[in-house]
Amino acid sequence: MISQGARGWIGATWVLAFALGAMALFAGRHPETAYACSGDEPLAERLARATVIVGGPVDRVALSRERQPAELPGSEPKSPPAYLRAEVSLSVTEVFWGSPREEILFVDRRSVELLLGGDLRWAGGSGTCGVLGGDPTGQYAVIAFQEVDGELVTSSGLAVFGSSADAPEVSAYRQLLCEFLARR
Repeated sequence: MISQGARGWIGATWVLAFALGAMALFAGRHPETAYACSGDEPLAERLARATVIVGGPVDRVALSRERQPAELPGSEPKSPPAYLRAEVSLSVTEVFWGSPREEILFVDRRSVELLLGGDLRWAGGSGTCGVLGGDPTGQYAVIAFQEVDGELVTSSGLAVFGSSADAPEVSAYRQLLCEFLARR
């Protein structure tokens, strides 16, 4: 007959053996990384395709009450969401890459959600692939754009907004861009 103490030791040994076996089985395996709005591409690869990277104050945002199609230029069709078209006007004061005009007008089709009853919700990068978490009028933005089908397109992770050109989030993104572009 096995004593009570021996049973506890045997049980602990089996638990330890199971844990070590599981760790050995899964050693070196990592979950696949998914990046919102970009398929499976890391930020550096998305920045590498940027045709224009700029900074400047957002002058205005005009919302269309017309529902937008679900698709972004160059993307696969999806189920129809209820988003409004947001046309954003940005005065360019910094150029990191490319040859932009003094003012850039870009369209965000995935940030302003039209809710039942007609209310609006700024969805931004909350999984909808937009960049506007709120009305950015008067804020300073640093944004990387890619030209797709003749239109400048951006997505979450490629745009940062702050209260000024010196805001911490803007400064950090500017530094990241400068380091990236120095290696480009």
